[in-house]
Amino acid sequence: MLFRSRRTVQPAFHHELVAQMRSSVLAAVDAACNRWSASPIVDIETEMMRIALEIVGTTLFSADLSSEAADLSAATMRALDAVVSRAQRPWAASMRLPTPANRALRSSLAALDAAVESLVTHRLRNPVNKTDMLALLMHAHNVTAGHAVPPPVRDEIVTFIVAGHETVASGLTWAWHLLLSNPGQHRRLLDCATNTVEAQAYARAVFEEALRLYPPAWLITRRSIEPDTFGSHSIPGAALIIISPWVIHRDPQWWPDPESFNPERFLREDDARRLAYLPFGIGQRMCIGREMALLEGAVVLARIAERMELTPLADKPVGRIASVTLCPATHITAEARPR
Repeated sequence: MLFRSRRTVQPAFHHELVAQMRSSVLAAVDAACNRWSASPIVDIETEMMRIALEIVGTTLFSADLSSEAADLSAATMRALDAVVSRAQRPWAASMRLPTPANRALRSSLAALDAAVESLVTHRLRNPVNKTDMLALLMHAHNVTAGHAVPPPVRDEIVTFIVAGHETVASGLTWAWHLLLSNPGQHRRLLDCATNTVEAQAYARAVFEEALRLYPPAWLITRRSIEPDTFGSHSIPGAALIIISPWVIHRDPQWWPDPESFNPERFLREDDARRLAYLPFGIGQRMCIGREMALLEGAVVLARIAERMELTPLADKPVGRIASVTLCPATHITAEARPR
């Protein structure tokens, strides 16, 4: 995101507004738990996507996306898969040709565009006295009735619809995979679920440890502004620099027993690891939604643990797909029983 755009939407991520999102998170999780009570076989990734998208709709756009959540999540994944496929095949067919991949991408983009139009149209017809991200973007670009949504507004909204729910949902999916694979840590979360403060702290530690082991943004790229050196390496100007949180997060220099799932490591302060933990990037270009994502992840895990007990339905290895984000290669399913 350009710094100008970042400054435009920064007020939507003010710490006081982030703190107020708790009620929206609880509402989305409670709706999911109610669904699971009626239909207890749960596809974890699908459900985490739906929860995260509903939260994005409420907190960033003051909109109820619950009825569209499944379709928008599916459109997001199809679009991301198509983009990665094109990036991996430089000889991919021109977008003008009606290949199956191009049709899938155009269909997904059309669904996202329709969601943007719906959000903006509804806001113009039903103004609200809120400083959410949608209001900030529409004000900055003077969006008015009877005119097409300006491309910068459309692009920013689509970016936050996609990034705001897909990466958090990925982290939550891996968190549940780790909890279901490690009964001791899962039991600790269940045992402290009725103590809000303790549950929130441990749930956040679980979420952060999941982001360490399975960072959704498994690769981060930056462009050097001018020539520089890094250790003994010379970096030319305008060079593409690729950083892998996956590798850094598993470096035993910073992370004792790095392959193990150990949420307790995030219950202790450790200044030495601050620069070795970057699921949201680092520095001036750190993800603007970091605090929102951490709060959301903790509240979702704690609330589900308070209301439901999940039991894995399959005891088999879960592989990884390194796409735009790091995704499970197989479905992670569980049976959800009310506590």
